[in-house]
Amino acid sequence: MDRKNKISIFLKVFGWIIFISLFSNLLLSYTIYNGYKGFLWQVNSYLPKELVFEINLGLKRTWLVVAIFLLITLILNLVFVVVLISGILGPLKKILDGIKEVGKGNLNIQLNIKTNDELETLAEGFNQMVQEIKKTKEALEEEKSVLEIKVAARTRALKELADTLELQVQERTKELRQRLEELEKFHQLTVGRELKMKELKEEIEKLKEELKKYKMEKG
Repeated sequence: MDRKNKISIFLKVFGWIIFISLFSNLLLSYTIYNGYKGFLWQVNSYLPKELVFEINLGLKRTWLVVAIFLLITLILNLVFVVVLISGILGPLKKILDGIKEVGKGNLNIQLNIKTNDELETLAEGFNQMVQEIKKTKEALEEEKSVLEIKVAARTRALKELADTLELQVQERTKELRQRLEELEKFHQLTVGRELKMKELKEEIEKLKEELKKYKMEKG
């Protein structure tokens, strides 16, 4: 979004003062001139022509005096504006510059304005506001640091817990594997014993049959 061109308050004050001074002086000069002109119009027939001519010549010279007076007024107005700027607009400009610095992130700025009026009170309020903002920022940064430390400690604790659990799982897995191997060995021994028992039974059966045949043959 484009920023609008702003007019300096100095130019505004200076322009209004010059305008009011010129307008009032021109109006006063015009009123006086018309007053004298109207008066001479009424007494023109009663005065000598030489005197009327000199008076008219003097009135014409009056405009030169008015121009000089206006120039002096402009100079005085310029001096007044300079004094106004140094006394009022100068401190106000310092406050505006301070606001810009705070907007840029500079919280170390302090305004030193000694005017013994509302501007000094405004500057003190500005300094106090900047200090409060600085304290709040420092508190937030400290809280952020503490939070980061807590998060780091919690992360470390969780990592240690995960490592411990992983080690326990590995140990438990190893134990279970050993138990499984033992069970497999036991199963193999059991199967082997069963096979041997079966073979022994078969041998016994064979011996019984042979013994039976032997008895039959002997009998």
